[in-house]
Amino acid sequence: VLLEFRSMIEPEVCAAVAGRASQVLLSRMAEYLGIMEASKEDNETFVESDIRFHMAICEETHNPILIQVMSEIFEKKRDCCKILRVATGYYGGVYYHTLILDAFRRQDSKQARALMKEHLERGIMDVSMDAE
Repeated sequence: VLLEFRSMIEPEVCAAVAGRASQVLLSRMAEYLGIMEASKEDNETFVESDIRFHMAICEETHNPILIQVMSEIFEKKRDCCKILRVATGYYGGVYYHTLILDAFRRQDSKQARALMKEHLERGIMDVSMDAE
C-alpha cells in the first residue's frame, strides 16, 4: 500500500523537480547514493540514505504539505522500508537511484518521472513476489 501511494506521487514530484534541479539537490542526491553504495552490508544506513535520497527530491518542491506528508510516510513506515530493502536487495536501490540522478543531472523531467515510476513499481512487484 505504501509503495502504491508513493508510485502515484513521487514520479510526478520527480517530473516537477528534475527540470530545475539545483546543484545543491544534485550534490545531496549523489551523497546519499554514495552512502548507499558504501553501506550494502549495513541495512540501517542503507535504508536511511535511501529515504534521504527520496526526501531530498520532495524537499526541492518547497511544498510544505508534500514534505510533511512524505516525511510522515517515511518515518512511520521505516520498518517497511527495511523489509523492502530485504526484498529488493542492494542492487535495486542503487541501480534505480543512479539512473534517476543521471536524469536529474540532464534535467530530463520525462525520464526522471518514468524511472521513478519503474523503480517503485519494481518494488511493488518484488514485495509481492517475496510475500508468496
